[in-house]
Amino acid sequence: MDLVIANGSASGAYTARDALIERYADLAQDRELIRRMTQANELIRRAGKVDPARQPAATTPRREPLSFDPSARIDHARRTALLKQWQAQVRRFVGPPWIITIAVTPSPLVSGNLETLEAEALGGDRPIAGRSLVVNS
Repeated sequence: MDLVIANGSASGAYTARDALIERYADLAQDRELIRRMTQANELIRRAGKVDPARQPAATTPRREPLSFDPSARIDHARRTALLKQWQAQVRRFVGPPWIITIAVTPSPLVSGNLETLEAEALGGDRPIAGRSLVVNS
């Protein structure tokens, strides 16, 4: 472990630690092992690059369409409840910059196989925002 740390390999130190703990579980709290792992963590910290440029947080709302595949096996009441719950979670965890709107008509995404969908298929007269969310069966 000392050799891989001296060579600057934090991942090597973690691999050695994992093998050691697998064989000798009682060493998990060993002070020398913890000291070596602290050295490995320091290697990771030093390798990280911090971008000093500051950018303001997004504050303008993003409108995101959400639609269900018409063939999805979800009845109207469950669909409405699911959408309300999901919108509440988005408001709670993401906040005002991400506004979910419910599409009245399905997105062009639901008309084909999602695995083979090409970007060009999203063009045309229906603007698609940065993301589209589709609930599929």
